[in-house]
Parts: sequence; structure tokens; C-alpha cells
Amino acid sequence: MGFDETLTRSTLWHTDLHTSNLFVDNGHITAVVDWQGTWAGPLLIQARPSPLVDYQGSTLLKRPGNFDDLDVKEQAQIKQKIFKSALLQLYLMETEERNPILARAYNLDHGKTRRLPIELAGNTWDDDIVSFREALINVERHWKELGMQGECPIHFTDNELQGHLVDAEGWNEVQDFFDSIEGLVKRDG
Repeated sequence: MGFDETLTRSTLWHTDLHTSNLFVDNGHITAVVDWQGTWAGPLLIQARPSPLVDYQGSTLLKRPGNFDDLDVKEQAQIKQKIFKSALLQLYLMETEERNPILARAYNLDHGKTRRLPIELAGNTWDDDIVSFREALINVERHWKELGMQGECPIHFTDNELQGHLVDAEGWNEVQDFFDSIEGLVKRDG
């Protein structure tokens, strides 16, 4: 694949950094807990922004022209989207300045396509086969763009892809439910 050795070096990475796993005293982190399941792997596979700043939606950094005409709920959603977008952009800019190697890993082409099959493989017993299968479908779809030689060792037939779409509809309904109660309950309880 020809990656820079700094991106393939073994890196210990905590994948579950959120406020419940950080202990802070007088503005300084004093402890980080919940390390089970952590492993040392290539930086290009491990690197991802902390859940504290990660945002998967479309980037929105300013209010739309019709903002004042929107109802209060839509305005609140837009403000939240702007806040999350700005927070992630600030984090990425600071990372670029303070840790350029990590920033390169974040900006690697098809980073999620490379990372997700490994990240999701261990969750397939917990009704998460749909997201793992989706990750494998994306690997097959982008095989050449990933810089891989030869044919992709996995292949999904048209029937398997159709079945996956049916499975994904039910999975998306469950995700929508969890999104709707996000402020009340975390997905992991």
C-alpha cells in the first residue's frame, strides 16, 4: 500500500473517550478509565476524533438566510449543528497545528473505509452485523481506490446486496429511535 511509516506505526488508542471516562481536577486530567478492548494498532486504523467532538452530519458554520423565518425547533437544530460543526473544525485545526501526524491520519483518503471493518468486527453478535456488512461492502466498492492489488477477496452478489438493504431499513429505524432519545439515554445504557 505504500503508506508513510508514521501512519502505520503501532499506536495505543483509547476509543471511548467521553466525560464519564475522564477524571479532572483543577482543569487537569488526572485519570482516564475504561481501557478494556483497547489495542495497539496502526495509527491510520486507530485515529479518530474523540466522541467529545466527533460530528457525522453535514458541516454548517453559519445560519441560513431564512433562519429568522424558521420555527423555534428548527432554529435550535441549526444552532446545534453549527455548534457541533464549529467544535469539530476547531479540534481539527488544533490537531493540525499540535499533532500534524495525527492530522494526516485523519485526512487519509477512505480512512473510515479502512478503519470500520476492523472496528466493527467484534460487535457482530450484538445485532450489529448490518453495519459490519456495510463496512465490507464499502471495502469491496473502493478496493482499487484503497491502493490494493488484485481482486477483493470478498464479494457480495446482487441478491446479498438487496437483502442487506432490507436489513438496513430495520437497523436505521432502531438508530433513529436512539437518536430521538440521545439527550436522555446513551446508546450503551
